[in-house]
Amino acid sequence: TATSTAKPTATATATPTQNKKIEASPSQNPATATRRVVCVLTGLDNAGKTSVSKALIGEEDPFIMPTCGFDTEEFCAKYPASSPFRVTLYDLAGGDGFGRSEDLWSNYYEDAHFITFVIDSNDIESKQHEAIKEFNHIIRHPKTNGKPILILANKQDLPNSMSGPELCSLLNVKDITGDRPCRIFECVAVEGGSKSKPKGFDEAMEWVLGEVDSRFGDLDRMVTKEAEEVENREKAVKDQTAQREKNQKMEMATKQSAETHLDLDARGKTAIIFERFDDDKDGFLSLDEFQALMDATTDPGDRQKISEEDFKDQICLALDADAEKGVHLAALYTLYSQDEEQLNAHFKMLDL
Repeated sequence: TATSTAKPTATATATPTQNKKIEASPSQNPATATRRVVCVLTGLDNAGKTSVSKALIGEEDPFIMPTCGFDTEEFCAKYPASSPFRVTLYDLAGGDGFGRSEDLWSNYYEDAHFITFVIDSNDIESKQHEAIKEFNHIIRHPKTNGKPILILANKQDLPNSMSGPELCSLLNVKDITGDRPCRIFECVAVEGGSKSKPKGFDEAMEWVLGEVDSRFGDLDRMVTKEAEEVENREKAVKDQTAQREKNQKMEMATKQSAETHLDLDARGKTAIIFERFDDDKDGFLSLDEFQALMDATTDPGDRQKISEEDFKDQICLALDADAEKGVHLAALYTLYSQDEEQLNAHFKMLDL
């Protein structure tokens, strides 16, 4: 058994010696705590994560159901004494049917300043391999790198519970964690058959929040940076999705337009071309508008500038159009009716 003043090591344990819950003193009101930290609360199903969460915030709930997805709680801790932290708990589901199989936990590691892994010390042997696998996943995940790991050996009041040192050996904690700040604390989250009270959490919180405090600047910058990276990734995905939806709408509109225009006769196609270039919608193609039509339907090397004189004296005259107003729809149809193949070619070239 190690006291809270012992040098933190992966195999160090602490036994529950204080029979009280974590409570905020009047001077440590959550509203006055300026430094906020996030704890991701993990563990296998039935380890007692939600009971731990309730014990930390000072509540008792005899009707706790398995967590589906995750729940959040918040409390103001007593540590460090000089500047207590306001702690937000992410109580994550532990059962395969509630999210762990979908790697739900790792979605929240980037928000965490420290990770808590809760163990059912009364029923660990049957889940040894599963616990080792999940603990390894936490330790080796890049988003937990450098973050303190708190292991809570819960249900110490039950007759078959394993001690902290036994659990360290069983889970091979020392070899897995190496130099990482990691400790295991024995605790009792709820009243059991022996009428025990929640205990063991003061020492655990004092150690882990002391670790967070000693490297708070680095941890907080890490969390902020990771949050920005997630936000940027989400924005990129959102932008890509919006662009993809826009492209799909444009493709659909083009397809519908093509289907609509498939059976158009010469007059219909002429009307659509006329509408495209009648910018001022006055019912006439002026010199500039007629020039734009010719440029859009002529290869760059064959384009010719139409003079005002040629437009009035040749084009408008030949099409029986008003030289002052320009070429009207009927006049344009007269032009295209002389060469329907050219009309179809222009219609296709204009992507109509």
